[in-house]
Amino acid sequence: MTAAPVPKAPAMPGSVPAAPDARAWYVLGMLCFVYVLNFLDRQLLSILAKPIQDDLGVTDGQLGLISGLY
Repeated sequence: MTAAPVPKAPAMPGSVPAAPDARAWYVLGMLCFVYVLNFLDRQLLSILAKPIQDDLGVTDGQLGLISGLY
């Protein structure tokens, strides 16, 4: 059973689209913040590679395997 399509209201000639409200800007800000966190999460291993290598005592080859699989 499918729903009947809802007809769109015709656009009024000369009408201007509504400006985004505060909620739209808030959502955009939150999405940008989540994007930055995602980027930092992906780069974290390469940023901390040398301290991780020193702490765990792994060779360059082993570190390459870890970062390659990551």
